[in-house]
Amino acid sequence: MKSFQDINLPKLSSFRAEINQGPMTYRDWKRQRLESVGDLYNALPGPIQNASVFEVHPYQDLYQPRMPQDPACYIIGTAPPASYVRAKVPGFDGFYDGQVEINGKCLGSAPNLLFYHGNVGSFWDAIGFQANTVESILATLNHRKIRYDDICFSWSRCDFRSPADSDLTDIVPNIDLLKDVWHRLDKPFLWFTNSGVFGANGIPLHQNQNLQGSPGKVMSHRNNVTAYNLFLRAWQELGAEVSVRPSVQDDWIKLCVNNVQLLENIRHLIAHELRIQFRGTAREYPVLSGPSPSRLANLQLSNHPLYHEWCDAQSIERNGNVANFKTHVYAGFLETIAKNA
Repeated sequence: MKSFQDINLPKLSSFRAEINQGPMTYRDWKRQRLESVGDLYNALPGPIQNASVFEVHPYQDLYQPRMPQDPACYIIGTAPPASYVRAKVPGFDGFYDGQVEINGKCLGSAPNLLFYHGNVGSFWDAIGFQANTVESILATLNHRKIRYDDICFSWSRCDFRSPADSDLTDIVPNIDLLKDVWHRLDKPFLWFTNSGVFGANGIPLHQNQNLQGSPGKVMSHRNNVTAYNLFLRAWQELGAEVSVRPSVQDDWIKLCVNNVQLLENIRHLIAHELRIQFRGTAREYPVLSGPSPSRLANLQLSNHPLYHEWCDAQSIERNGNVANFKTHVYAGFLETIAKNA
């Protein structure tokens, strides 16, 4: 039986041409991307001439060994903004604060911390973690038995200036994360930092064959690049059957074209259930899918029905309280995780 490393896995959200178009095994993708990423770092500062440069996640090898083992919850994001490469300019210690240009486009300012969500006023602040140092975040994660990881192992970008997930493409998913989750015999929480299930998009499925997927596969390109969509699509590409349900009292809904109407109910939810059937075995997980920590998502959040319900319940104005609503939802997630840790 093939291991996770040796199952053919095509790129998600394909954009750039590569020497080997795939599908390739995860092991082969990993080797090829690790070789290519040197072109990116060696070209900084200054424009990059190689149009097929890929990024490999800068934090996974460094911080995953220091995360809790067998956590009560996995918080799963996508990928860091490109500004992290400011710390990887050859010949410079720490951040390079001058202009850094990649293919004619300047990067944003360097992150405050070289860590997941390392920008000032980020996810960690919203959930109430001490975020002044990487050590303080790691200490809190370990104390709360929470592991943070991103679903993307490698990717390229349509626009290096943009922090939007919609500009991520040529994505190779993080198979090590999927393997870690799958080997759990209990039911850890899966908390996705961005998901269409919380929003209006739900779980979008391809209904026709195209370059990005076949009927029944989860859409995971352009505006559908979310941590949850990538997680689900990666499992489908591994050959798993994926089902969801709003709560434990409901019937399972398989992700397939015939169930598109039933999947209409899997939206505007902060919690639901996920079932993965893989190699004759089924695993079930409680899923948490609150508002995205991204500031880009604040405008959409201001029109969200759950946000309106929260404002109305407290008799407060619907404008200007988005950050408080995020903190409210995240605090509820942390309380739920603590009760089940």
